[in-house]
Amino acid sequence: MMIKLLAVAILAALLTSGCSGEANSPVSPIEPAKPHFSDKAAPEYVEGQLIIQFIAGLSDHQHLNILQKNALRMVKVIGSGGRLYLVQIEDDKTVEEKLYELRKVPEISITEPNFISRSND
Repeated sequence: MMIKLLAVAILAALLTSGCSGEANSPVSPIEPAKPHFSDKAAPEYVEGQLIIQFIAGLSDHQHLNILQKNALRMVKVIGSGGRLYLVQIEDDKTVEEKLYELRKVPEISITEPNFISRSND
């Protein structure tokens, strides 16, 4: 009986305080949350550039077609595997917007900003 009273009290408090979780929710339950980098703790990266990796089994021609469809230009191939690229964003989207967009492309397995590495020397 005590647990039921406690549950009713908590529910009543939530309903009267307007914390239902639906009306003011910034994220739709259907859409995944967009990446967000706060200004304070924003990692340093080269604006307009991403590092992406394609899934195995695609040809160079398929890589270039996917880049073009997504308004990306290849800057260089990274490493010897031929699947990792440094790319330049060619439309007006920010790095965060393009990351969100590219995470929906099934042929791309990894997409990250081009982070700036600094030594402590």
